[in-house]
Amino acid sequence: MDLTCPDNSVVRVDRELHFGRATPSGGLQAVAEASRKQFALTPIVGVHLAANLQSLGQNSLIIERLQGDAVWHYAELLETGDCTVVTPGSRWFIESRQASSLFVLQQRYATPTLDHAERPLKRARLDAQPLSNVSSASSQGRPLQGGFALLCAREIPSWANQGQLGASLQDLVGPGLEWALISNYMIDMPWLFSACPNLCHAKNIIVVHGEKAPGRAESISEALRECSSIGSYKLFAPFTFQFGCHHSKYMILQYPQGVRVIITTANFIYCDCNGKTQGIWWQDFPKKDESSPALSPFQGDMLEYLGCLRLPEPWCSQARLLMTTHDFSSARVALVASAPGRHSGTSVNKFGHMKVRGLLKRYQVDAKFRDAPFVAQFSSIGSLNAKWLEEFCCSFLQCSQGQAKSPAKLQAPRGDKKAGPLATEHLQIVWPTEQEVRNSTEGWLAGASIPGTVKNTCKEFLRPFWHRWGGAAAGRQRAMPHMKSYLRYLTCADSSFELPWALVTSHNLSIAAWGQLQVNNQQLSISHYELGVMILPCLEAQYLRHRHCNFSCTFPESSGQLVQPLGSPEDTVQLYARPTCPAQAVTAPDANGLDSNGIPVGSNHMYGFVQ
Repeated sequence: MDLTCPDNSVVRVDRELHFGRATPSGGLQAVAEASRKQFALTPIVGVHLAANLQSLGQNSLIIERLQGDAVWHYAELLETGDCTVVTPGSRWFIESRQASSLFVLQQRYATPTLDHAERPLKRARLDAQPLSNVSSASSQGRPLQGGFALLCAREIPSWANQGQLGASLQDLVGPGLEWALISNYMIDMPWLFSACPNLCHAKNIIVVHGEKAPGRAESISEALRECSSIGSYKLFAPFTFQFGCHHSKYMILQYPQGVRVIITTANFIYCDCNGKTQGIWWQDFPKKDESSPALSPFQGDMLEYLGCLRLPEPWCSQARLLMTTHDFSSARVALVASAPGRHSGTSVNKFGHMKVRGLLKRYQVDAKFRDAPFVAQFSSIGSLNAKWLEEFCCSFLQCSQGQAKSPAKLQAPRGDKKAGPLATEHLQIVWPTEQEVRNSTEGWLAGASIPGTVKNTCKEFLRPFWHRWGGAAAGRQRAMPHMKSYLRYLTCADSSFELPWALVTSHNLSIAAWGQLQVNNQQLSISHYELGVMILPCLEAQYLRHRHCNFSCTFPESSGQLVQPLGSPEDTVQLYARPTCPAQAVTAPDANGLDSNGIPVGSNHMYGFVQ
């Protein structure tokens, strides 16, 4: 379907739609079902091949532009009433409906994919100020209490984006940055600068990434180079083994008053931070004084992890100085990290699932949780075997002293021999069903962030453990999880729930992420870099008594409160009706009208949905 403008340009709709029409003014306007206007496109008089695009509907418009690497890159987000300039090589779609409402602006008679000569200059931004001119004004978002929260998500109930249910990176990256370490697996640096404009004014930035796709690292470097207000910057990819990756997702931000540590489950890309269920934790720490301890557990663990990165100088020394000159004794969580290598001796308990085992032994989980279910929720599953799963669960099923279980003795409770070596009531694996993905806000596109091959998801020993996503308690039943969380819980007499601990992390369920014991359990082999935090009631209680409770680098101090649970576990522990193998092919349209002709859902190479 082509809609022609008087100045010889054309809007091309990739998929056949039935709600476009020309307006009497000579511009273009798209009218959705029930005549609801979504956007207006009006040629700019006197400017060849350019038009004003205005968002009219209730849903936002996502603008992308074709760059010299022949890849579409995020450019900006238009809220209702916003207007921007588009030129050939621009495309846009209604938020969360990319597959069914994709519009491309091209010169008339051009081929569907522009020739290289017709593509706009790389990173042309006719619609926005240069990155160096982004305002350094403080975010208008409300200050949030530190601790654990969920990132805000689009197309969910408004109440589900309030308070600790609606954190945003923009609110957390405040003005006055002196030094920043940005770490993630995937980073869209132009988008991150637009989402967190205060980053553009940091005096020094080091970006640690795991990008391996061609051109992705160059894109990050180019964005840093174009941001002229940054004093100095460095792009760094840590060493990994052949099948390992840098997967840690966090920021360390230095302000004049102190340091803010942010650990999240989201990649720093638009779809991760806006369309999915994501967890985030943060806390501020002041500079040391004469009463500060020389070393605290959180500080020591972070120094150990940063040392494994082998950052280049002078960034390595700067990071170490930052960690040693600030007081982390008020940390309300314990750090759980993974770093590539074969860790032995005292190092065997510093990383991966053995770090979890050590923490639960140290902090003495009450014996009443001995038979409490263990919930494992993640967004990617590796190639597992029953022996390793027992080893992994052994670390997470630690209880009070004298009741810890070894892999060889990890048996079903109460003499239930039918359950096998690992009782079904002990382990509950949360993984979205095919129907949940289909009906999600992103539709089948959400499956791209939930990789699980048929080979990995259909193993017989895993069948009894699959449980539904749910998510309704936090208003996120249609926001598919990219979060990774692990916890245990007990159901109380009043139907409430009690948790001995909870872990929010970048770790998916894989041997590469958590590590595997070798050499008679004296060595732990890990392939990935990962980072997460374990929330423990005893550490939270210590924090509320600490002299640095409520300290903030950028926000006024607020009254300290114990963070309330974000919904009950009952939404995440419903057994599948049919714990069968993933579908081989999916042809039914999703909530956005997309079928497998557009996205290869259920292929053996990409997705694994348990029906």
